Amino acid sequence: MKRTVKTLVMLAIVAFSWNALASDGINLKVNDEQHLIVDVENIESSAVLTLLDIQGNVIFKEQFPAETNYSKILNLVQLNDGKYLLVLDKKFSRSTSTIIKKGREVSVDTTAYAVVMKPTFKLENETLSLSMSNAKGSKTEIEIYDSSGDRLEKVNCKDLVVKKSFNFSNVRPGKYTVIVKTAEETFTETFDVG
Repeated sequence: MKRTVKTLVMLAIVAFSWNALASDGINLKVNDEQHLIVDVENIESSAVLTLLDIQGNVIFKEQFPAETNYSKILNLVQLNDGKYLLVLDKKFSRSTSTIIKKGREVSVDTTAYAVVMKPTFKLENETLSLSMSNAKGSKTEIEIYDSSGDRLEKVNCKDLVVKKSFNFSNVRPGKYTVIVKTAEETFTETFDVG
């Protein structure tokens, strides 16, 4: 029975991930002039589009001001040969596309496309609720720090669906930081208590 429940949860997560991938709304094209054409449909306000080199240096970054369709032509002529990452960072997800430049050729590696679902946080009545999908069942580490940098709590789990609640009724008012680390990503959220 336990195995059946885990299988059903895994299937639901996979279906949700495929749906998120399909509804991400990003369309990438390249032309003969070494331009990357980025079209994003129905983008949420405050989403951020970033082009990074493989070392993580920012080449281009733009925040979307409002929900709208977005189109941008990025000129890659001056870039060195190599791999680049185009990251679309939204409220609940982060998608990454790999762009390859070799000589005068620019291509999008569609096999390297990845979407990571971000954790969600809700603070209500001095209780912080955290939830996220962990489709790979990899180790997830959750740490909570106060404004002095002292770690208050550390939790490790490998659940397919991570759901944790933390009680803040016995702490001083102030800023607290939650860091969620997975095998692929690190997410940070800061919030006020009291």
